Amino acid sequence: MCRLAYARLKKMTFWAARSIHPKWRYRLQDAKEAFRLAMKESEEKDIESFFKNLQHYPAGERVNRTFRYLKKYKKKVQPKLSGCTIRLDDWIPAAEDIVLIPDPLPELLGSTIPPPPSLTEIEQIISGLKNGKSPGVDSVHNEYFKYCNEATTKELHQLLAKVWEENKMPEEWKHVLVVPIPKVKNPKTINEYRRICLSSAAYKVYATWILSKLQQAVGPIGFHQAAFLPERSTVDHLHTLQRILQERWNGGVPLLLMSLDIEKAFDRVSLSSLPAILRGKRVPACFINRILECLRGEQQQVMWRGQLSRPIQRTRGLNRVVPYPLLYLTL
Repeated sequence: MCRLAYARLKKMTFWAARSIHPKWRYRLQDAKEAFRLAMKESEEKDIESFFKNLQHYPAGERVNRTFRYLKKYKKKVQPKLSGCTIRLDDWIPAAEDIVLIPDPLPELLGSTIPPPPSLTEIEQIISGLKNGKSPGVDSVHNEYFKYCNEATTKELHQLLAKVWEENKMPEEWKHVLVVPIPKVKNPKTINEYRRICLSSAAYKVYATWILSKLQQAVGPIGFHQAAFLPERSTVDHLHTLQRILQERWNGGVPLLLMSLDIEKAFDRVSLSSLPAILRGKRVPACFINRILECLRGEQQQVMWRGQLSRPIQRTRGLNRVVPYPLLYLTL
């Protein structure tokens, strides 16, 4: 059927290019539509034949064959993007997305602010920093705090204690460098890049300490969530899903799966509703105010092809610096 439709399409294309009579243009349009319908019918028959023959294979082989077939089919039907250039201004969000970060919450009268981080806690956090990580705009690497002398560590401890008590972060900590990293081999659009946020190493120490206190306030997260949590892995969930598929297929029971992928999940969090959600989680107001202080006034600059964009005021969403992965999971 496809061969006949293709042969007729080639014939109509030949005569339409050599004749000025309008009937050939109409016949060419009909041939194109017939060829499109023939290709669609052929694809439907191919899909039906594949899943019909799939029942003759074992359960594990069915999973592998289905995955390879869907991957091949997706590559065939997805639209091919033409070459395009991404400009530096394309990374700047639209002005209509601006959402003001709420004001600090009133803390309860008579409530005491938890003590600031101790020197021992700061030393433990510094020792856990990873080597070889890219620095922020201040060009201070994690290794600087890991291998510095005791006097520098004490000065950092005093600074973090002052930030915690006064709830006022240095402006340098709110300056974030955003570096786009390709997610595919040949990216053509902005959506094919993953944005990595580079912050100050001192801020990472402060945010990591807030993370430990936030974990105590929020409590344990259910086992339905496996990402961004210690001693958990999404591999366990995938193994459970594979076992369910095998049991259903072996028993001949119909099964419907639905996968949801939240596009730019971190970037779509509404900051205006963040305090109310955290209050619902019974997080103390002092912690909420300090989390809002981390978000308030944050300036981002995109590094693209050796050039820096103008400062961008954060309007919504959470960047990917601790403690925001845990903060996102609590929402």
